[in-house]
Amino acid sequence: MKTFPAEFLNIDLDIKSNFDPAAIVKAWKNRVFAMHTDKQGRQYWLRLSLALQPKSPTDAITRFAKLVRDLPSRERRLWAEASLKEFDIGIQAGFERGSGEWVLEPKVIRMIADLGARIRVTVYSPLLIIHENAARTRARSRATRKR
Repeated sequence: MKTFPAEFLNIDLDIKSNFDPAAIVKAWKNRVFAMHTDKQGRQYWLRLSLALQPKSPTDAITRFAKLVRDLPSRERRLWAEASLKEFDIGIQAGFERGSGEWVLEPKVIRMIADLGARIRVTVYSPLLIIHENAARTRARSRATRKR
């Protein structure tokens, strides 16, 4: 079996609010993209990702924090009124003996707190990669047999 290390994948920013957060996304232009949007009753939920994903959680959080700080006053008020602001750190679990480590320095944690946000860590099972790779291999095998 092929081994691979644990790795940092990305950071998503989740926003839940009683207002449509489209104005915030519009203010950020092409620097973010909406991965998921939903509305349940009066509650909106938006999951954003940076258009260019940094190599570390610190870099991603720092970029998001700058985007929030640079919001125009109206959009900044909308940010402040959101009921949930959450940075979701995505980690791919690996199959190597060693562990992966990512440290958030105190200044980054303060940035998150100053934004009124919280941190979530999502660790993705390596079985997802194994199943995806197996499905691709089966699809290629079927395509080759059809030729």
